[in-house]
Amino acid sequence: SAGSYWHSGPGMRHHLGLDRAYAPRSTSSMKLLQDLATAPDGIDKIANWQTGEWEGPCQSSEGSPFRYARNRGTAEGIRLLLQDLERTFPDHRIRAVIPQSEETVRRIYTSLDSLEQPTGGPYGRSYYNRLWTSNNHIPSVGEGMAMVDLTGLRVEPTYLGSGGYIEDGPPFKLHVRESILGLADNLGSNYRGPHSYFFEAQFSLRHNDPEKHAAARATRERMICHLLGHTADINEVILYEAADWLYFMNLNDPNLVEYRFLDDCSRNQSREQHNTQRTP
Repeated sequence: SAGSYWHSGPGMRHHLGLDRAYAPRSTSSMKLLQDLATAPDGIDKIANWQTGEWEGPCQSSEGSPFRYARNRGTAEGIRLLLQDLERTFPDHRIRAVIPQSEETVRRIYTSLDSLEQPTGGPYGRSYYNRLWTSNNHIPSVGEGMAMVDLTGLRVEPTYLGSGGYIEDGPPFKLHVRESILGLADNLGSNYRGPHSYFFEAQFSLRHNDPEKHAAARATRERMICHLLGHTADINEVILYEAADWLYFMNLNDPNLVEYRFLDDCSRNQSREQHNTQRTP
Protein backbone atom coordinates (compact mmCIF):
# COMPACT_ATOMS: atom_id res chain seq x y z
CA SER A 1 0.00 0.00 0.00
CA ALA A 2 1.08 3.59 -0.50
CA GLY A 3 3.48 4.83 2.13
CA SER A 4 4.73 1.39 3.15
CA TYR A 5 8.43 0.65 3.47
CA TRP A 6 10.62 -2.40 3.28
CA HIS A 7 13.65 -2.73 5.52
CA SER A 8 16.44 -5.20 4.96
CA GLY A 9 18.67 -5.20 8.03
CA PRO A 10 20.53 -1.95 8.67
CA GLY A 11 20.80 -1.03 4.98
CA MET A 12 18.95 1.39 2.76
CA ARG A 13 15.21 1.80 3.07
CA HIS A 14 13.11 1.16 -0.04
CA HIS A 15 9.74 2.78 -0.62
CA LEU A 16 7.19 0.26 -1.94
CA GLY A 17 4.27 2.68 -2.09
CA LEU A 18 1.94 2.63 -5.09
CA ASP A 19 2.60 6.35 -5.54
CA ARG A 20 6.01 5.38 -6.86
CA ALA A 21 4.55 4.16 -10.15
CA TYR A 22 2.14 7.02 -10.80
CA ALA A 23 2.87 9.05 -13.94
CA PRO A 24 1.15 11.97 -15.70
CA ARG A 25 -1.06 10.88 -18.59
CA SER A 26 1.04 12.98 -20.99
CA THR A 27 4.02 10.72 -20.31
CA SER A 28 2.57 8.18 -22.75
CA SER A 29 3.21 10.61 -25.62
CA MET A 30 6.92 10.98 -24.85
CA LYS A 31 9.17 9.66 -27.62
CA LEU A 32 11.27 7.74 -25.11
CA LEU A 33 8.34 5.55 -24.10
CA GLN A 34 6.89 5.31 -27.59
CA ASP A 35 10.21 3.98 -28.88
CA LEU A 36 10.45 1.59 -25.96
CA ALA A 37 6.93 0.27 -26.64
CA THR A 38 7.98 -0.94 -30.10
CA ALA A 39 10.83 -3.08 -28.71
CA PRO A 40 10.18 -6.82 -28.19
CA ASP A 41 10.14 -6.52 -24.39
CA GLY A 42 9.15 -2.86 -24.27
CA ILE A 43 5.62 -3.29 -22.96
CA ASP A 44 6.92 -5.46 -20.13
CA LYS A 45 9.47 -2.79 -19.16
CA ILE A 46 6.77 -0.14 -19.16
CA ALA A 47 3.96 -2.07 -17.50
CA ASN A 48 5.79 -4.23 -14.95
CA TRP A 49 8.16 -3.33 -12.13
CA GLN A 50 11.77 -4.10 -12.96
CA THR A 51 14.45 -5.31 -10.54
CA GLY A 52 16.11 -2.30 -8.89
CA GLU A 53 13.92 0.12 -10.83
CA TRP A 54 12.99 2.21 -7.80
CA GLU A 55 16.28 2.14 -5.90
CA GLY A 56 18.32 5.31 -5.60
CA PRO A 57 17.70 8.51 -7.61
CA CYS A 58 16.71 8.49 -11.30
CA GLN A 59 17.06 11.78 -13.15
CA SER A 60 18.99 10.74 -16.26
CA SER A 61 18.14 8.67 -19.33
CA GLU A 62 20.62 6.01 -18.20
CA GLY A 63 18.18 4.94 -15.48
CA SER A 64 14.84 3.15 -15.69
CA PRO A 65 13.10 4.28 -18.94
CA PHE A 66 9.63 4.45 -17.39
CA ARG A 67 10.78 6.12 -14.20
CA TYR A 68 12.90 8.68 -16.05
CA ALA A 69 10.06 9.46 -18.48
CA ARG A 70 7.69 9.87 -15.54
CA ASN A 71 10.09 12.27 -13.82
CA ARG A 72 10.76 14.26 -16.99
CA GLY A 73 7.03 14.60 -17.69
CA THR A 74 6.42 15.74 -14.11
CA ALA A 75 9.19 18.36 -14.37
CA GLU A 76 7.73 19.76 -17.58
CA GLY A 77 4.25 19.92 -16.06
CA ILE A 78 5.53 21.70 -12.94
CA ARG A 79 7.23 24.32 -15.10
CA LEU A 80 3.91 25.00 -16.87
CA LEU A 81 2.23 25.35 -13.47
CA LEU A 82 4.86 27.82 -12.26
CA GLN A 83 4.49 29.84 -15.45
CA ASP A 84 0.73 30.05 -14.83
CA LEU A 85 1.34 31.14 -11.23
CA GLU A 86 3.69 33.91 -12.32
CA ARG A 87 1.17 35.20 -14.86
CA THR A 88 -1.70 35.03 -12.37
CA PHE A 89 0.20 36.55 -9.43
CA PRO A 90 2.73 38.96 -11.00
CA ASP A 91 3.30 40.89 -7.77
CA HIS A 92 3.62 37.94 -5.38
CA ARG A 93 6.65 36.08 -4.15
CA ILE A 94 6.61 32.47 -5.44
CA ARG A 95 8.80 29.78 -3.92
CA ALA A 96 9.29 26.21 -5.13
CA VAL A 97 10.63 23.54 -2.78
CA ILE A 98 13.33 21.66 -4.69
CA PRO A 99 14.49 18.18 -3.57
CA GLN A 100 18.13 17.21 -3.93
CA SER A 101 19.21 16.34 -7.46
CA GLU A 102 20.55 12.93 -8.42
CA GLU A 103 24.05 14.40 -8.70
CA THR A 104 23.79 15.87 -5.20
CA VAL A 105 22.47 12.64 -3.69
CA ARG A 106 25.24 10.56 -5.25
CA ARG A 107 27.91 12.97 -3.99
CA ILE A 108 26.49 12.65 -0.48
CA TYR A 109 26.39 8.85 -0.82
CA THR A 110 30.05 8.77 -1.80
CA SER A 111 31.10 11.04 1.07
CA LEU A 112 29.08 9.11 3.67
CA ASP A 113 30.68 5.86 2.54
CA SER A 114 34.05 7.19 3.71
CA LEU A 115 33.10 9.67 6.47
CA GLU A 116 34.23 8.19 9.79
CA GLN A 117 31.91 7.98 12.80
CA PRO A 118 33.22 8.86 16.28
CA THR A 119 32.68 5.22 17.26
CA GLY A 120 34.67 3.95 14.29
CA GLY A 121 33.76 2.87 10.80
CA PRO A 122 32.07 4.96 8.11
CA TYR A 123 28.54 6.30 8.41
CA GLY A 124 27.62 4.68 5.10
CA ARG A 125 25.07 5.86 2.58
CA SER A 126 22.14 4.50 4.58
CA TYR A 127 22.71 7.43 6.98
CA TYR A 128 21.29 9.66 4.24
CA ASN A 129 17.82 8.54 5.36
CA ARG A 130 18.39 10.52 8.57
CA LEU A 131 19.56 13.62 6.72
CA TRP A 132 16.92 14.41 4.15
CA THR A 133 13.19 14.98 4.50
CA SER A 134 12.06 11.58 3.24
CA ASN A 135 9.00 11.75 5.49
CA ASN A 136 7.55 14.58 3.39
CA HIS A 137 8.81 13.63 -0.06
CA ILE A 138 6.17 12.24 -2.45
CA PRO A 139 8.17 10.34 -5.10
CA SER A 140 5.63 10.73 -7.92
CA VAL A 141 6.10 14.51 -7.74
CA GLY A 142 9.35 15.06 -5.86
CA GLU A 143 11.61 13.16 -8.25
CA GLY A 144 10.45 15.33 -11.15
CA MET A 145 10.51 18.47 -9.01
CA ALA A 146 14.27 18.04 -8.66
CA MET A 147 14.56 18.22 -12.47
CA VAL A 148 12.37 21.28 -13.10
CA ASP A 149 13.80 23.96 -15.40
CA LEU A 150 13.30 27.46 -13.96
CA THR A 151 15.03 29.29 -16.83
CA GLY A 152 13.45 32.68 -17.42
CA LEU A 153 11.22 32.48 -14.34
CA ARG A 154 11.45 34.57 -11.15
CA VAL A 155 10.56 31.64 -8.87
CA GLU A 156 12.71 31.32 -5.73
CA PRO A 157 14.11 27.79 -5.34
CA THR A 158 13.78 26.62 -1.73
CA TYR A 159 15.85 23.87 -0.11
CA LEU A 160 13.86 20.74 0.79
CA GLY A 161 16.16 20.78 3.79
CA SER A 162 16.70 18.48 6.76
CA GLY A 163 14.53 15.67 8.10
CA GLY A 164 12.93 14.76 11.38
CA TYR A 165 16.06 13.63 13.22
CA ILE A 166 18.95 15.53 14.74
CA GLU A 167 22.10 14.24 13.11
CA ASP A 168 25.76 14.14 13.96
CA GLY A 169 27.57 17.34 13.06
CA PRO A 170 29.80 16.16 10.17
CA PRO A 171 27.04 14.44 8.13
CA PHE A 172 24.66 17.35 8.72
CA LYS A 173 27.24 19.90 7.55
CA LEU A 174 28.05 17.70 4.55
CA HIS A 175 24.35 17.58 3.64
CA VAL A 176 23.97 21.35 3.96
CA ARG A 177 27.11 22.01 1.93
CA GLU A 178 26.05 19.70 -0.91
CA SER A 179 22.48 21.04 -0.89
CA ILE A 180 23.80 24.58 -1.33
CA LEU A 181 26.05 23.44 -4.17
CA GLY A 182 23.10 21.69 -5.82
CA LEU A 183 21.13 24.95 -6.12
CA ALA A 184 24.10 27.14 -6.97
CA ASP A 185 22.64 27.98 -10.40
CA ASN A 186 19.05 28.37 -9.10
CA LEU A 187 17.99 25.83 -11.78
CA GLY A 188 18.15 28.70 -14.26
CA SER A 189 15.82 31.02 -12.34
CA ASN A 190 16.31 34.78 -12.61
CA TYR A 191 16.09 34.96 -8.82
CA ARG A 192 19.27 36.07 -7.09
CA GLY A 193 19.82 35.98 -3.36
CA PRO A 194 19.66 33.62 -0.39
CA HIS A 195 17.04 30.89 -0.05
CA SER A 196 14.65 29.41 2.49
CA TYR A 197 15.53 26.09 4.15
CA PHE A 198 13.00 23.63 5.57
CA PHE A 199 13.95 22.16 8.95
CA GLU A 200 11.91 19.38 10.57
CA ALA A 201 13.63 17.78 13.60
CA GLN A 202 10.19 16.88 14.93
CA PHE A 203 11.28 13.56 16.43
CA SER A 204 13.76 15.39 18.66
CA LEU A 205 10.91 17.35 20.26
CA ARG A 206 9.25 14.28 21.77
CA HIS A 207 11.72 13.33 24.50
CA ASN A 208 10.17 12.81 27.92
CA ASP A 209 13.52 12.53 29.66
CA PRO A 210 14.58 16.07 30.75
CA GLU A 211 18.27 15.48 30.02
CA LYS A 212 17.60 14.12 26.53
CA HIS A 213 15.17 16.96 25.90
CA ALA A 214 17.78 19.54 26.92
CA ALA A 215 20.49 17.88 24.82
CA ALA A 216 18.21 17.75 21.78
CA ARG A 217 17.31 21.40 22.30
CA ALA A 218 20.97 22.42 22.30
CA THR A 219 21.66 20.35 19.19
CA ARG A 220 18.73 21.88 17.33
CA GLU A 221 20.06 25.31 18.14
CA ARG A 222 23.51 24.47 16.81
CA MET A 223 22.00 23.09 13.61
CA ILE A 224 19.74 26.09 13.00
CA CYS A 225 22.55 28.53 13.79
CA HIS A 226 24.81 26.65 11.37
CA LEU A 227 22.18 27.09 8.66
CA LEU A 228 21.71 30.80 9.37
CA GLY A 229 25.47 31.22 9.30
CA HIS A 230 25.39 30.65 5.52
CA THR A 231 24.18 34.21 4.98
CA ALA A 232 24.86 34.26 1.24
CA ASP A 233 22.76 31.15 0.63
CA ILE A 234 20.22 30.82 3.48
CA ASN A 235 18.25 33.70 4.98
CA GLU A 236 15.30 31.84 6.47
CA VAL A 237 14.80 28.54 8.30
CA ILE A 238 11.22 27.27 8.10
CA LEU A 239 10.29 25.00 11.01
CA TYR A 240 8.26 22.23 9.41
CA GLU A 241 5.96 19.69 11.07
CA ALA A 242 4.33 22.63 12.86
CA ALA A 243 2.16 20.48 15.12
CA ASP A 244 5.18 19.11 16.96
CA TRP A 245 6.81 22.52 17.23
CA LEU A 246 3.64 24.04 18.67
CA TYR A 247 2.85 21.16 21.04
CA PHE A 248 6.32 20.51 22.41
CA MET A 249 8.00 23.94 22.32
CA ASN A 250 6.83 26.49 24.88
CA LEU A 251 6.53 29.42 22.49
CA ASN A 252 4.76 31.50 25.17
CA ASP A 253 7.95 31.76 27.20
CA PRO A 254 9.13 35.40 26.93
CA ASN A 255 12.74 34.30 27.14
CA LEU A 256 13.39 31.69 24.47
CA VAL A 257 17.09 31.81 25.26
CA GLU A 258 16.28 29.60 28.25
CA TYR A 259 14.96 27.06 25.76
CA ARG A 260 18.17 27.32 23.73
CA PHE A 261 16.23 28.27 20.64
CA LEU A 262 17.50 31.02 18.31
CA ASP A 263 18.39 34.12 20.27
CA ASP A 264 22.02 33.30 21.01
CA CYS A 265 23.29 32.10 17.61
CA SER A 266 26.22 34.49 17.63
CA ARG A 267 27.33 33.32 21.08
CA ASN A 268 26.91 29.69 20.11
CA GLN A 269 28.91 30.13 16.90
CA SER A 270 31.70 31.92 18.78
CA ARG A 271 31.83 29.01 21.24
CA GLU A 272 31.94 26.50 18.37
CA GLN A 273 34.77 28.39 16.63
CA HIS A 274 36.70 28.59 19.92
CA ASN A 275 36.36 24.84 20.48
CA THR A 276 37.45 24.17 16.91
CA GLN A 277 40.57 26.28 17.39
CA ARG A 278 41.47 24.36 20.55
CA THR A 279 41.03 20.97 18.89
CA PRO A 280 44.45 19.54 18.00
